[in-house]
Amino acid sequence: MPFDEDRVYVGIPSPDGPLASGARVMVESRSGACRNLVLPAGKREFTWGWIAASTTCTASAVLTDAVQVRDEPLPASEETRTPVWSALSVDFAVRFLLPLPPGEAWRLERREIIAWMRAWYQRKGISDLPEGLAPLPRP
Repeated sequence: MPFDEDRVYVGIPSPDGPLASGARVMVESRSGACRNLVLPAGKREFTWGWIAASTTCTASAVLTDAVQVRDEPLPASEETRTPVWSALSVDFAVRFLLPLPPGEAWRLERREIIAWMRAWYQRKGISDLPEGLAPLPRP
């Protein structure tokens, strides 16, 4: 799928119910192309709507993809394994993923995620931002 700064993340629940595995997150581009979001290595499932390690993994996967600025997969870098990234992922999960009803679909725009991330870094007084948090071009 060609790189699209205006991509949207879509949570698709498991067809077997909210407590069953099989939920996924799709990434839609403005052109309508879709791809599956990939979980970090060693992780087995996407979750939202309850407190679980897999909910934080879902948050980290969305955030990692959101800061991707090129049309190639972002490697699991040291940047995504730091205490700062862990805190960012937990706070993102609390703000965006935990309030979602388990077993229901959801949509989050990349622009909303990036704006929240910039504000998070600013509140924490962290000036060393990931490359993908550079100013976004106007449509």
